[in-house]
Amino acid sequence: DDGNRPNDLDYTYFYTDMARFIKENNIESKRIIAKEAVKNIQDNQTLIIDSGSTCYEIAKLLKDKNNLRIIK
Repeated sequence: DDGNRPNDLDYTYFYTDMARFIKENNIESKRIIAKEAVKNIQDNQTLIIDSGSTCYEIAKLLKDKNNLRIIK
């Protein structure tokens, strides 16, 4: 090891910080996307929701919908 390559722990911190940065800095855009997406969701539908901060924003807006089946 020449001492120039970060160890795996450094990569973990980098990606954790990067994910936090992306989520926090794009939150308003994600909320706008979520509001538009929810307009297309009807009661009694089945939805497949992936993980991710935009999907999280969509999920928060589903509370006023009825009888949804959510697959994650």
